[in-house]
Amino acid sequence: MKHLFSQAKDTFGKSPNSIVASFFFNARGDELEKSTTGCYRSLFNFNFSTLFPGLQDILDSLGSNAINVIRRNGWQHEPLKHILALAAQRLTHMSIFLFVDALDECDEDEVADMISFFEELCGRAFEKDARIHILFFPVAITPNIVIRYGYEIVLENEPDHNEDIERYIATKLRLGQL
Repeated sequence: MKHLFSQAKDTFGKSPNSIVASFFFNARGDELEKSTTGCYRSLFNFNFSTLFPGLQDILDSLGSNAINVIRRNGWQHEPLKHILALAAQRLTHMSIFLFVDALDECDEDEVADMISFFEELCGRAFEKDARIHILFFPVAITPNIVIRYGYEIVLENEPDHNEDIERYIATKLRLGQL
């Protein structure tokens, strides 16, 4: 996933109409590293003013009461989703590439909700002639999560998958004799 993310940054990241972002779940990390709230906060903080011009208008739309709650309690799950949804409606002629890794290191119900939410965001962006491309990568198979739109590739089912891993290890890792 890191390699794909790096390639996307090199290929698309230099365009003023493209944003490349990532979030890597970490089950051994703190609460934000293993939750969708952390993912949303990371996206919110990642070049948000560049990604979504007019951010102040969006924040103002929350009202002073909501802003005070955010100041007191920090960003919570639902307000973050609301802000991201409002921001997605403002995208025009943009391409966003998002890489989300290690889904299996987050609660399965949260992941299912996040995927559904991202599908909704993609639909809103599409209406504005913008494209959001998201690559989800679970470390382990998560059978109860369904992606309604897009492509699913199960690498374990691809021909020569094991040989590709062996070749990568032999050429890139160079562990020496064990």
